[in-house]
Amino acid sequence: MNQSAHSIPDDILDQACHWSVVLGDSRVSEDDQRNFARWLESNPLHQTAWQRLQMVEQELVPARPLARQGSDILQGLAKSRRQRKTVFASALSVLLLLGIAQLLFPYWQADYVTGKGELQQISLDSGAIIYLDSGVALDVESAGDKTIVQLHRGRILVDSSAASPAQKPQVITDHARFTPIGTRFVITKRGDLSELIVTQGQVQVDADGNSRVANAGDSLQIANKTIAPLINNGLAPDAWVDGVIEANNARLGDLLDALAQHRRGWLRYDAKVAELRVNGIFYLNDTDKALTSLSNTLPITVETHAGWWTNVKPK
Repeated sequence: MNQSAHSIPDDILDQACHWSVVLGDSRVSEDDQRNFARWLESNPLHQTAWQRLQMVEQELVPARPLARQGSDILQGLAKSRRQRKTVFASALSVLLLLGIAQLLFPYWQADYVTGKGELQQISLDSGAIIYLDSGVALDVESAGDKTIVQLHRGRILVDSSAASPAQKPQVITDHARFTPIGTRFVITKRGDLSELIVTQGQVQVDADGNSRVANAGDSLQIANKTIAPLINNGLAPDAWVDGVIEANNARLGDLLDALAQHRRGWLRYDAKVAELRVNGIFYLNDTDKALTSLSNTLPITVETHAGWWTNVKPK
């Protein structure tokens, strides 16, 4: 039976907040991870409290450092048992206490939002199709024949091959406007930059007075009002649309970062394994199998605690 936040004892809420701070610290030890796993498995209410806290923290990914500081602030502010329960029960209260509710407001109000591990597809009246990766928030606005896609965060693939030239959707991020001349391209908005990878056709990029046309095969990064080449990381830019990650001499660190976007809990790796090279196809709907395959072919060890915390380190 599902538990409401109000039915979870105060001491368990305290413990969940404590573990959020501990596990979010870059100095977290293996003993901490084992102790967390034992805590999580010892009581079903622990898992319920942890899941609810994770739902809040997923909204805080763009401001993770503030979220970690905010966890300490929350524990200091919520001194009474009643305050702790109220703070935990209301995600909005958490966000307000962190001072970033305004930052996250567009995400809550977006027309389309995908959760962790979720893929989605939008078919526009023009015939164009927009594919949403995990962790996307965007708005779609129609103005006559024009369709404007405001990408707030995450990665999308736009296939405008079936749309007429006048009806091909434009994509806008905080950093640039992307106008398709051709057919198929990928745009990622994260943090203080946007990325464009053109797989077919051409895309015009306009960024604060700077403008250029990107051709098929081009990869660009737009940040600080500049447009620069983006280095190929060895991961097929559009394979995720088919539910896979396709690696061609990719860094293990980049592959693990991609898997983490589709895996619940935390996936971390030792810097010593990040530069290992990987080839293969890995399915997003079975990240456990992907990690097992990697551990069988590379000199790494994968440790998972309670299904929430995964560590990848050298053998």
